[in-house]
Amino acid sequence: MDPSEQPVVRSVADYLVALERWRFPPEGDLAAPSESQWYSGWRRIVLKVVPSRFIEPARVCMTRVLMATRSQRQLQAPVDGLALHLACGEHHVDGWVNVDLVGSRADIVWDLRKRLPVKQGTVRAIFHEHFLEHLPLTDAVQMLRDCHGLLMPGGVLRIGVPDFQRHFRSYIESDGFLEQIRPGRPSSLLVLNELIYSYGHTSLWDSDTFRAILEEIGFAEVQVKEFGQSVLVPAPDLIDRQFGTLYIEAIKSAVA
Repeated sequence: MDPSEQPVVRSVADYLVALERWRFPPEGDLAAPSESQWYSGWRRIVLKVVPSRFIEPARVCMTRVLMATRSQRQLQAPVDGLALHLACGEHHVDGWVNVDLVGSRADIVWDLRKRLPVKQGTVRAIFHEHFLEHLPLTDAVQMLRDCHGLLMPGGVLRIGVPDFQRHFRSYIESDGFLEQIRPGRPSSLLVLNELIYSYGHTSLWDSDTFRAILEEIGFAEVQVKEFGQSVLVPAPDLIDRQFGTLYIEAIKSAVA
């Protein structure tokens, strides 16, 4: 970035006022158009009119009602196994069964805190991106165990989470990464505050933590991957997550 184009660092007072406009502070300048302007139709109206604290409970409630009517239905896996995209949000991946709450672009509406209606050992691939960090550690570990049970031998689990280690390293080393991705904040620590506390994150992840947990669960070949680098072709990664995301890929062992 040209130095002349660097955003002016806000005062703390101005920063707090700007932050109030966002449920989820964006990478880049907080002076960007508000998130409601990113959407069209009913989503734009809802984001403008309904307080954010009411949106998620309403989505969960509506999802649970729909789940109650479908509780006996089990997803049927093709011969080569299902490919599940969990917590898909607005990111619908063709060729995958996309799963999330009401209001997303999901194929299957489901609260992922409940066990999926999928037969054990019938899934060839599971992908979730910027989801696991929203679960408390105990729930997150249980989710990873559930994924292991759903996968067939040789099945692939691909996970993307915020690269907390990269962000913390930048804070310690003052290498400019934090200022590059979230310019105009009064301090680097406020960038970390956004990353950890402004999105409902309740667990932090790095590659060592993933290896310890996934290997203990029974996964093999736990590897760090780059954006778009995967045994899954094409990789299901969302282009908007290209920077600042840690990708982990693990294979369920073919030997019990």
